[in-house]
Amino acid sequence: MTRQLYTPEFKRRAVALLLESDKFVARMDQDIDIKENTLYNWKNCIRISLILPFLIHFNCLSKN
Repeated sequence: MTRQLYTPEFKRRAVALLLESDKFVARMDQDIDIKENTLYNWKNCIRISLILPFLIHFNCLSKN
């Protein structure tokens, strides 16, 4: 079985669709034929990429 590769744009659209809808990840994964864990990972990755610049800018990652 070969591993399915998805473009970054497809991942962003899948997560955007998830966030814009009132569906749970378990339901969305069936709608777009993606494993539930994969969709959770994409969502978390995008969430981190959006908040990381904020944390760096305000130096929230320092040990102070």
